Amino acid sequence: MRKLFYPLFVLGLLVTLGFVYKNYENKKNAIPEIKIRNKNVSSTSEWLNTKASMEGLIDKIRRNPADLKSKLQLAMLYVQEGRTTGDHAYYDEASLILVNQVLAKDANNFDALCVKSTLLLSQHHFSDALIAANNVVNLYPDAAYGYGLLCDAKVELGDYKGAVEAADKMISIRPDLRSYSRVSYLREIYGDYKGAIEAMTMAVKASVTGMEQTEWCRAQLGKLYENVGDFTSAKLQYDLSLAARPDYAYALAGMGRLAKQNKNYEEAINYYIKANESVTDFAFNDELIDLYRLNNQNDEAQKVGNKLIENLKLHANTDAAAPDKGHYADKELAYVYLKMGNSDKALEHATREWNRRPNNIDVNECLAWVYFNKNDLPDAQKFMQHALVTNSQNPVLRARAAQIMK
Repeated sequence: MRKLFYPLFVLGLLVTLGFVYKNYENKKNAIPEIKIRNKNVSSTSEWLNTKASMEGLIDKIRRNPADLKSKLQLAMLYVQEGRTTGDHAYYDEASLILVNQVLAKDANNFDALCVKSTLLLSQHHFSDALIAANNVVNLYPDAAYGYGLLCDAKVELGDYKGAVEAADKMISIRPDLRSYSRVSYLREIYGDYKGAIEAMTMAVKASVTGMEQTEWCRAQLGKLYENVGDFTSAKLQYDLSLAARPDYAYALAGMGRLAKQNKNYEEAINYYIKANESVTDFAFNDELIDLYRLNNQNDEAQKVGNKLIENLKLHANTDAAAPDKGHYADKELAYVYLKMGNSDKALEHATREWNRRPNNIDVNECLAWVYFNKNDLPDAQKFMQHALVTNSQNPVLRARAAQIMK
């Protein structure tokens, strides 16, 4: 009996191990599924074409799991889908699964390395993104896109001089929408709105009207015009964007800001609600809190604020969590908690963000504003001084600085 038992035991163990290994391999090589878009953007020809492309790539991968090219193409489509819908919580992770599968077989694949760095930036893992971007530049020093990733990471970490150097290198290799838009943002950071508008105009002209990337740049151009008080030119950009890409969320948000400027709060609320139906973006709901309060709808403001905190916490990473999982959202949480009257939680999150990137001017502005709202003027002034080091002329920053530095 024993002689029979041991072979059967070993056989059973091998079968079990084989089953476990197969499940592990299946999980490791899993193909993240497509999510159906919200109804506002689910019937456009662009979505139908994008969905068909995704489905075709998924079918190829299922038939040939070793097809790295198709996995990479699907990862890139998922990155763009996250950008288009604002559902970064799902699509960033989905893209990362695919990219890691590619890099496991081809560690120096240029496109895969670029996508991974892009995803780390999207998740606000800026220090890791900087390492990844440096890796791209070191391996492929003649590729413009690597310097764009390097520029983005350096901006977020507050190395503005290094960001300018990276942007200069990028545009010298390939002047296009990507490089012009980065130059524009850096000029804005340094208070040069005329130069920022000029560069963003070139970005819009360098790409195809109606594409998401083009209309994003056009919406940013409109916002630049807003910041210098040229609301007529701002509206023109939003009108053009909405004509080229109907219901484009960031153009709708721009129209909402213009309506708010004119104290048409009900109209502004409707614009933001419509934008929210197409794209998930923290800024839309953050703005809605203020608009509902301005329109004497305090209960609605409370609902939006509580829901926003819940959603940010749901997908947010913390220092105790796995470093490669989820988004860092502490700056966003700090601002919402502050609006909801919880300055202690706001300080907790603002400090956590500052500990990650103490040289970023936006993070210093956030911490300064939290301290100001806690009636701690000395600390507010200390952090606001750093927020002003680039001479940014952003009107919100300047208004806060006027209150704090008086």
